[in-house]
Amino acid sequence: YSSQTDYLRHYLDRDGARVITQGVAPGNTNRSSVKQAEWTYALMISQSRSLGVNCTYCHNSRQFASWREAPPARVTAFHGILMLRDVNQNYLSPLQPVYPAVRLGSMGDAPKAQCVTCHNGAYKPLYGAQMAKDFPALWGRSDWNGTPFPSLTTMAVSDTTKADSTKGAAAVAAPAQRTSSKSAAATPVGMN
Repeated sequence: YSSQTDYLRHYLDRDGARVITQGVAPGNTNRSSVKQAEWTYALMISQSRSLGVNCTYCHNSRQFASWREAPPARVTAFHGILMLRDVNQNYLSPLQPVYPAVRLGSMGDAPKAQCVTCHNGAYKPLYGAQMAKDFPALWGRSDWNGTPFPSLTTMAVSDTTKADSTKGAAAVAAPAQRTSSKSAAATPVGMN
């Protein structure tokens, strides 16, 4: 990062971005500085633009510092920052030797993710596209429609010849075929 983008280090290795002082007298207990305030403001504006929202999406304008009075989106944004730190530190940075030179930063460092990487100006990543529906391992304890999966004990089968968990002796069905008057070849349904 350069001195102009140093505020983005919060996505990599910095502590929290809060600049709150309990008193106005200078001293060792008051770490707040003008530079810290500038970085925090720049970070907040960066997040705001990345998500296409304004300050009140995550903050209560009456008391910006209060977590108790903040909208739920503030907690989501906090966890988003933690997620970005994890992605940058544990996934992208270790791949630095693998990236080609044209993909490295000006200091030879690996690319880094920011809010805009996925959000691109929308408050939902990729405009709310359902990304996990095609990856059943990410569903958790129920299928995509919310129906719980059968427990492992009900799926245990003593006879390996009857290992099919479906009811009855249903065979695996071939995809439905549709013939078109335009072509003699059959096309699987939903594939045209």
